[in-house]
Amino acid sequence: MFLEFFPEYRAYKIYEAVIGIQIEEAADKFAYRNGLFVFKVGGEGTLKILNDADFQPVNFGKGMEIRE
Repeated sequence: MFLEFFPEYRAYKIYEAVIGIQIEEAADKFAYRNGLFVFKVGGEGTLKILNDADFQPVNFGKGMEIRE
């Protein structure tokens, strides 16, 4: 959807992320499988990335494909 409104960014690498204080069960896994970075807000304003070392982010500048 972003590229529909801003097509001039199609040539750029575009990475997406989800962030939450409380994450619904399986929502983090769904985001991970679809190439999104997953962040969780911790105490005292900290931010924790939940993706592991094997994570491969998707370049959404080339389009998006949902993986169930």
